[in-house]
Amino acid sequence: MHTPHHAPAGNTMAQLDVLGTAVAQRLPGTWTSTHLDLNDQATRTDLVDRLWDQGIAHWALNDFVQPDGGCLILGPKEQRLLLLRRPLAQRRRAPYVVSGLVPGWAVELAQGRDPANAISIPADPVRAAALIARRLLSRYEDALHAWTEQDTLDAWWQSLALHAQRSGTAWRRTGRVGQQPTTPLSASAATRPPTRSR
Repeated sequence: MHTPHHAPAGNTMAQLDVLGTAVAQRLPGTWTSTHLDLNDQATRTDLVDRLWDQGIAHWALNDFVQPDGGCLILGPKEQRLLLLRRPLAQRRRAPYVVSGLVPGWAVELAQGRDPANAISIPADPVRAAALIARRLLSRYEDALHAWTEQDTLDAWWQSLALHAQRSGTAWRRTGRVGQQPTTPLSASAATRPPTRSR
């Protein structure tokens, strides 16, 4: 990560935290907000790796110092949102940016897929929460579900491979992910992969 530029301090840390809490209270379901110190390099690196965005949020976090830090907004079913002050946008109608975060266990699964774009939001928490719910949460929930299903399938295939290795059974994996495996050479049928409910 290169050295970020310093973003002008147009809002205080307290204002950012108040907005994060107010937005969390207005999102569907149970959400909370906690402050993040973005001066910590390890925290910034982890967040950059987990951003579900390659646009404005990535630019704001990777290219600019965030003197007010950020807000981690935690929701149900491993949903995590990152709220940042949008650089160079003090006079804009949407001076903040929100992005989904990829869970740590799903970072590799999310790589190579088109990430969603983060969204810019206003300082008004009512309008901000409505924008997040309408433009971000539905796509984010769908992505979390897809990553969970893929993780379950990957674990299932690994379990089959381990069983085959231990038992001496030869398994052939063919076809696309999600199809049933071919029958083991020493067995008559294969077990269907487990599924997770949303």
